[in-house]
Amino acid sequence: MWKFGKKNFSQIKTPKWIDIILVLIIGIEICYFVFLKIEFINKNSGALQAISTIVLIVITGYFSYQNYKSEQIRLKQPHSERIGEEIQKFLEELNHAILDPRDLKESYYDHIQFLKMKSFPHYPYQHLKSGYPKIYKKYNEWCKAVVLFNRELINFVENSVVELHNWIEKEVREDGTKPDTFYEHRIISYCFKKVLIFGFPDPEHSKSSLEELQRTKSVELRWKGTLMIRANPVLVVRLEDEFIKNFIISKREKIWKFYENFETLKKEANKIFEEIRIEIIDRAKYAGVINGKCDVC
Repeated sequence: MWKFGKKNFSQIKTPKWIDIILVLIIGIEICYFVFLKIEFINKNSGALQAISTIVLIVITGYFSYQNYKSEQIRLKQPHSERIGEEIQKFLEELNHAILDPRDLKESYYDHIQFLKMKSFPHYPYQHLKSGYPKIYKKYNEWCKAVVLFNRELINFVENSVVELHNWIEKEVREDGTKPDTFYEHRIISYCFKKVLIFGFPDPEHSKSSLEELQRTKSVELRWKGTLMIRANPVLVVRLEDEFIKNFIISKREKIWKFYENFETLKKEANKIFEEIRIEIIDRAKYAGVINGKCDVC
């Protein structure tokens, strides 16, 4: 982690070659005034005085430029700090850009937001693109990977929902009794959690004993208090014993692969975001002016 000292706009870092030239110039000046006392040098004092004047002009110009740079930093720092604050806020929002296989949503419409990345704020994006091309490239590649991952996961979930729906319809045709209430996405979400979260509870029937199940016309299947289906006991039991268990067994490897890709994208995000924090946010906060340009600076 970088450490920054207090802001001091009078101390501006310059290239090493400029410092070397400045030292040589000052050395020449000292030698000139010493050699003036020598009669031989006095005969050529006119030429040396002309050189000295040029040297003094160069030195004056150099320090004037340094003062100009200090003033530019003083004027641009508030803008850089605002850019840094806006990026910090945006990065916090991006923490939820990747769809977590352990936390699938209630419906397809809840997943739509994950099919497109949120737009990077306009002016900070211009600074990122013009001032930090390497980070800009990494960020864009990560965004494309996230959108692709989200799309593949959503497609898998929706295909699984269709598979579940078709299974229910087949059972209804054989049994003749439709479910009173049926949440396909919740059931698929449960299957994902059952695979990925160690110790996740099994679903529970509202009627616990077999005799109670046989006496009732409708029974509920819940997990952690959340209703998945309310239907006749035969359909509920077959859903749990056949579809859910078979789905978990047959899709386990695919579900784990999604989770591994999710973790990889999260780690990559942490690296890129940390680089942005160090290079842009911390630099704006502690070191003055960030790199790059935007339409307002």
